[in-house]
Amino acid sequence: MKQTKRHRILRTVNGTQPSQWAQWFRSLWNCSVLLIALSMVWSNSAHAADPVNLIEGTEVYPLGLNLSYFEDRDGRHTLDDVRSGDSCHTFVQSDAAVPNFSFTPSSYWFQFDLTNQSSAVENWLLESQYPLLDRINVYLVYPDNRVVTYRGGDKLPFEQRAVKHRNVMFNVPLAMGESVRVFIKVRTESSMQLPLVLRSPDSLRAKDHEEQYILGIYYGILLAMLLYNLLIFASIRDIAYLYYVGYLLAWILFQLSVSGFAFEYLWPDNPSWGNKATPFFLGLANLGGLLFARSLLQTKTNMPKFDRVLKYASWLSAVSIPLALFASYTIAIKLGTAASLILVVLVISAGTWSLKIGLRQARYFMLAWSALLAGIILYALKTIDLIPSTIITEYCLQIGSAFEVILLSFALADSIRLLKIENERIQREATETLERRVQERTEELDQALLGLSEANSKLMELNHLDGLTGISNRGYFNEQFSIEWQRAARIRSPLGLLMLDIDHFKRFNDTYGHLGGDACLKLVASLIADTIRRPADKCYRYGGEEFVAVLPHTDQAGSLFIAERICKAVADMEFIFEGKRIPVTISIGVCSMVPHRDVKCETLIGNADQALYQAKHAGRNQVAGFAPPPDPVEPSAAPPADPQG
Repeated sequence: MKQTKRHRILRTVNGTQPSQWAQWFRSLWNCSVLLIALSMVWSNSAHAADPVNLIEGTEVYPLGLNLSYFEDRDGRHTLDDVRSGDSCHTFVQSDAAVPNFSFTPSSYWFQFDLTNQSSAVENWLLESQYPLLDRINVYLVYPDNRVVTYRGGDKLPFEQRAVKHRNVMFNVPLAMGESVRVFIKVRTESSMQLPLVLRSPDSLRAKDHEEQYILGIYYGILLAMLLYNLLIFASIRDIAYLYYVGYLLAWILFQLSVSGFAFEYLWPDNPSWGNKATPFFLGLANLGGLLFARSLLQTKTNMPKFDRVLKYASWLSAVSIPLALFASYTIAIKLGTAASLILVVLVISAGTWSLKIGLRQARYFMLAWSALLAGIILYALKTIDLIPSTIITEYCLQIGSAFEVILLSFALADSIRLLKIENERIQREATETLERRVQERTEELDQALLGLSEANSKLMELNHLDGLTGISNRGYFNEQFSIEWQRAARIRSPLGLLMLDIDHFKRFNDTYGHLGGDACLKLVASLIADTIRRPADKCYRYGGEEFVAVLPHTDQAGSLFIAERICKAVADMEFIFEGKRIPVTISIGVCSMVPHRDVKCETLIGNADQALYQAKHAGRNQVAGFAPPPDPVEPSAAPPADPQG
């Protein structure tokens, strides 16, 4: 009764214009009674729908309401079975413009009659406008029992299609005055829906021209936004843009797969991958959308508890990606669709909460996802046959996602603007604060600089001292000795240098250990410093167990005198370590010379070092002097050369 009434209402709207409501209801009742009677008479007939009459001037015929169907649960029925008229193969008239049985393991048979009454078009195209159907077998049965068979669907390579088009199409040759009965068997893992249209070739060209123009604009918008945001990411390295680019790329490939363009242009020879691509890219789009939402709205900082929920949803989307490759299409697409609905609900909730806490970039974000939410809900309802399939519901995902892409680009651009405003505010406040603090801190800085200068002087002093012995180190010796050399050269004054080395110190270290050696070095350094009494004389640790003493205004004899005193003092000192008295001796090399411009300071060091080696080779615990060459004189005052050398 319900199916008959709906069919009658549609026919009334299309053609009948009753003058009064009562007359309309009476006609409806009479038609219902008549249809019930006819259905009882034709209960065993395989044909219950009105035939399609092709007339001149009409080039497009939607076939949904002219179809009859029956469910082939095991998929074993053949064309002869369904033509037999057996009661178990009774066809039921379709009451929907697009028959939709959602996800089902059954096969479905459809049939309708065509009669070319007056159309000059003799070659028609039967088009299934849902590209994801796996297998479609079409049988054209003519009155002379001639049968033409076609096979199609996205389980076959694209080159095997009867008509090379993204939608599955079949040729239906039908001369004027000729009739044909069309049987269609459909089996698919995707949603069992059959938006079937009969059209002329001219109608197909016009439709493709208009549709591809619109879809070209749609995909152009998506690709433009993809490249734009990819360039933004390359410029500022914000991870939110990378997530958005990944989401957008996956969404584009998902839409190309759903619309059949991907199978036509990207992988026409790989139907196996073509069936996996739709849930695969849907899972990637879900994952990219969630990661983008978390990054843009900063949910980890602004709403940490809800961020964990988004993280769990991301894991669900991540699971659906490999599932699309290994599980059945039905399971993968159901999980992907469910994840999409969960995704939109969660990001809308996150956006609402972000608006509540005052996150300004959430405004465009909310508008964008609301547009996509509307598209997803309409598409899901159409898929499960709760709303009819129309051009709006068929392309609601494209319409909603186009608005979403544009608005999300506004959201990203707005976030850049807000970031710029925030940076300018921070910079302005920082400048004002800096100017105020500069004035406040000037006096403190002066005091700090004064203290720093004193500390630096102390640090420099500490830097010049040897950490173990407490006397000046070699670096300070190199610096001061060069100064003393230049001073002595300027005033033509002798400069004495002592090179001192503790005898057998390596054996001492091996016997008494490094602690004993360190104690010995400290005591010897202290004794040398005490023995050199003049303020100008300086003692330095030259390295290891070696010391050096610089004696300004001291000739060779004076330098030897001081060296002998140091050598005797070391030999006579009491060095007790771990309760034992240990003898310590020292060898000293002595050299004194008057510097001049033709001689470098390293010469004096080398001479003193050479004298030190002489003292060591002579038996140690003694002083050896190096006789410097005579001072240069003017050529006119030079004495005659000694032939004996």
